[in-house]
Amino acid sequence: MSHWGRMPRVDGALVLWLPAAGRLTVSDNADLTAARPAPGIRVEASREATTMRTLLRLSIVLAVVGAVVGLAIRAAGGWTKAQERIQPVLFDGSVGRLVARTYAPLNRWIYAALARTLTIRSDDDVLDVGCGSGVFLRDWAGHARRIAGLDQSEAMIGEARRQHRARILAETAEFVVGDAASLPWDSDQFTIVTSNCVGCFEAKALPAIQEMYRVLKPGGRAVLTEDHRSEMEAAGFTGITTEPFLERVATIGYKA
Repeated sequence: MSHWGRMPRVDGALVLWLPAAGRLTVSDNADLTAARPAPGIRVEASREATTMRTLLRLSIVLAVVGAVVGLAIRAAGGWTKAQERIQPVLFDGSVGRLVARTYAPLNRWIYAALARTLTIRSDDDVLDVGCGSGVFLRDWAGHARRIAGLDQSEAMIGEARRQHRARILAETAEFVVGDAASLPWDSDQFTIVTSNCVGCFEAKALPAIQEMYRVLKPGGRAVLTEDHRSEMEAAGFTGITTEPFLERVATIGYKA
């Protein structure tokens, strides 16, 4: 039997495991300070308390991973060079599948802000470049007539296809592994093109934005996080403006 120390106060229902009776729920807000279970009785904290501890540990792990990745990017001499080294490790294979399922929740606040800027309508055809696991398109563009996403990670696209299986079968969604500087769609296909990671492309930023312009329908708009006014002007966009976007700006441009 494991050693029992002083038990803390637990908010929420407690659960006692009795060898003969099995699982038994005790009253809410029970004070177990200085309590010691009798031999053979195990005390389990409420599910909410266990979940909070798990989330705290996960946030610490992710913070450490983020710091390490940031240092690796700086040491590699920039994001483009770092991607060449990080891509096979973080975004492919079994690790990539794990990242694909856990990464998106960290960006939900960004997706929500992006959706407010976009104001997607039911008759829109939306392309997300660098779509990751497709969560933005699922939760904030699910009502659009057609959605499409591109990412260079096979694991991310695999997760996106899994989440959008019904729409893919209905031929109203498409997810492709590919290069942002060479989009695999014909010209004049989408009313909205968006990207939350043009900065990830660095040297490819202008070719990627030129490709976004090409696949937009006349009158369509692109919304990119970060300030990309110069690249959008060079790509041919008109009516270019910037709007506050969290601590940054979003750049909006139109295809004439």
